[in-house]
Amino acid sequence: MTAENHWQLISLDAFELPSPPARTLIQKGLDKFKRMLGIASSEQHEDQQQDAPHYREFDRAPAVTALEKAFGDWADDDNATSVRWLISPPYSGAGQCARDWAKQRQWNLPTPPKPELLSSDNLATWDAPMKDQPWVLTTLLAYWLRDTQSMTFLRTLLAALMGGDYGKGLVVCDSWTFAFIQRAWSFEIPHSYCFAAATPELLEQVGINAQPKQARELLAETRGNIGVTMAIWALEQQENPSRPELPRDCSDFTAFILHALLLHHGLSEAQLTQVLPLIPAAQRNVQLANLAAHQIIEHKDERWRVAVTAYPLVRDMLAGRGFWLDDF
Repeated sequence: MTAENHWQLISLDAFELPSPPARTLIQKGLDKFKRMLGIASSEQHEDQQQDAPHYREFDRAPAVTALEKAFGDWADDDNATSVRWLISPPYSGAGQCARDWAKQRQWNLPTPPKPELLSSDNLATWDAPMKDQPWVLTTLLAYWLRDTQSMTFLRTLLAALMGGDYGKGLVVCDSWTFAFIQRAWSFEIPHSYCFAAATPELLEQVGINAQPKQARELLAETRGNIGVTMAIWALEQQENPSRPELPRDCSDFTAFILHALLLHHGLSEAQLTQVLPLIPAAQRNVQLANLAAHQIIEHKDERWRVAVTAYPLVRDMLAGRGFWLDDF
């Protein structure tokens, strides 16, 4: 375990994906074919660890240190009133790190509006942060729902945030929500930051002791998302790992459901009905059951969510169908 901190906060426009090691498309296709047949990869190493860390259980203190290094001067400036944005890819843990930083700073954590308020443009109905008290809004996901009515609150809130109505604060925004905001409403959001893509050194820091080539290949597959990387690594340490595979009969309905789940990082069945009203209930239920059987989605706390180990697969499928994607 290295003593150096490899967490780094950067400007959003400086984000770069990890560079994959030299590897042919033929080899990638062969690996996928082997997985379909249940053939173990020839690149497994005997020295792989058996007790891989859970992707939600890494030490967040170094990430909080990186946040403090990047935002400390701004946070200490009593005259600063700007809002800054931390863009968080799914499963990356950025929101939890920001919450830890807020508690360390003793900044306020606003409570999201009740679901019935999402169709209102009256921000006075929300228990909003005070303008003279710094705050961290740890998840913008709870402030909207993509249907004809439930985007009003978020659209009104964005204008208020950028107008300085609530003073100094940090907004943590899921990367898929951020992509939707920018493309659907043409909002230009300044002061946007993100954690740099994970490196082999960061993997070692969070407890993954992979061979250099393994680390580079894994990071290329997961696009440097630390949480997804840890989850897939832990899966591969199992004696007979069963990786998710998309159903062969994926349809437009399949893609619409998966895209909606990623936009909101999980939805209840009632919410799925709201955002996808044109999909018949029977067809939706068949799709959900089929995706769950293939380990693409999971049901927890009354919400359906794309499984963390299936995330790269789902993102690639949506890219192939021309859906709007995040930038991570």
